[in-house]
Amino acid sequence: MLILSEKEIQTHYFMQDAIRDLKQGLQAKNNGMIENPPRTVIEIPKYNASGLYMPSADLSLEIASVKVVSIFPENPKQQKPTTQGVLLLTDATNGEHICLMTASFLTRLRTGALSGIATEKMARLMLKL
Repeated sequence: MLILSEKEIQTHYFMQDAIRDLKQGLQAKNNGMIENPPRTVIEIPKYNASGLYMPSADLSLEIASVKVVSIFPENPKQQKPTTQGVLLLTDATNGEHICLMTASFLTRLRTGALSGIATEKMARLMLKL
C-alpha cells in the first residue's frame, strides 16, 4: 500500500487537478454513482473531543474511501494539532487498500476547488442575466 505525506501530495496534486476531479465526482453523484452515507461522529467527552468517520464510494471509478478526522481542542497545550485526518482509498473491485494519505491539504484543496466550481457556475449564470 502506498503511504503519502502531506508534502508528497502538495508536490504532485494541484488545484487544477482538484477542480477536474471534483467536476467528475459531481457528475458521478448526479448520475447516482456515488455512495455517500452520513458521517459517523464518535464523541470522546473526557477530552472534549470527537472522531468523524466519512465513508464514500465512486461506483463509476470502482473506488471506495473513508476519511477519518479527529478533533481534540486541547491538543495545542501538548504542541499537537487540534485537527488531524487521514484518507484511506480502497479498490472497490477486490477490497485491496491502495493508499493511505494525510487529509488536511486535500480537505483545504477540495474546499477551494468547490468554491471555484461554484463561482464559475454563478458567473455564467450572471452573464446570462
